[in-house]
Amino acid sequence: MKYQNALSLLRFKKSNKFILLGDEPYLKERFIEISESIYSDIRKYYPEDQREAYDIMNSESFFDDGLIILYDFNKMKAEVFKDLIKLYNGCLILVLSDLSNIKSRVMTDILSKMTIVECKKLREYGSDYLIWINSFISEFGYTSEKGVDQLIFSRVGPSMFSLSNEIEKLILIKSEEKYITLKDAADYISFTSKGNAFEIFESLLRKNVKKALKTFNNYTRNKNTFVDIIGFLYVYFEKVYRMLLLKEEGMEEDDIANIVGIPKFLVKTKYLPKAVLFGKNNISNKINFLCNLDIQMRLFKGDRRILFEHFLYSFSK
Repeated sequence: MKYQNALSLLRFKKSNKFILLGDEPYLKERFIEISESIYSDIRKYYPEDQREAYDIMNSESFFDDGLIILYDFNKMKAEVFKDLIKLYNGCLILVLSDLSNIKSRVMTDILSKMTIVECKKLREYGSDYLIWINSFISEFGYTSEKGVDQLIFSRVGPSMFSLSNEIEKLILIKSEEKYITLKDAADYISFTSKGNAFEIFESLLRKNVKKALKTFNNYTRNKNTFVDIIGFLYVYFEKVYRMLLLKEEGMEEDDIANIVGIPKFLVKTKYLPKAVLFGKNNISNKINFLCNLDIQMRLFKGDRRILFEHFLYSFSK
């Protein structure tokens, strides 16, 4: 089944058993990421966990709305799971790392009971990439000006991981509207200063100081650039802080997304989980740090890189 059609079945729970085939890891990871935003109880197992996976699938205590993901299923003993797969009522995703035993009798029987999801690489530099970019934008309920897909592809290239990150960046920044213009893409995609500010924000939220420093070093280092970066980081760390406050008040994730102005999917699968791991007090301290840094940057007469790098290194503590 085509990837987008399988996603629709997943989202609307019209099917609950999927097997991911193909050689594009990004599509597999994204399918799993979306499934994790839908189901509450999630279990992941690898070949070395085969016995535990069998026991939990065979247990009546596992909820029907649970999600089980079996990675490298082709390396597990498929015959052990054949009957369980038929009886299991929750959502089940089998991830195949290769097709070595795909034609075996047992695997053929299992495949007949599941929705096969095609996770194939797109044609290099082919029109498939432009179709995928437009489809990805549409997933968030957005539309784009003619030529946006070509501009994004020309700057990012044929990497689905990079393309998805750049598009999610646009979606987040344009959360007040549902329309992406050519100017938006030119301002925020890849090597632009605004785009780099977003890369620093994402890296710091993951506490990836090394990547944040690398992105920072790509900047044209002048006073205005530093002030712009600090302003950008302040706005988005403040959004993350508000998410945590609203979560503590017991607010649903959909409502949180509407209040902070970030698409629901990104709140559920990306920013709120990272914010929880980061911690409210930690984020509050970074916001205060940014406020003080903004003042220092405007008054400091020396090399402002030293001040900003000190801020970045604070995330490694």
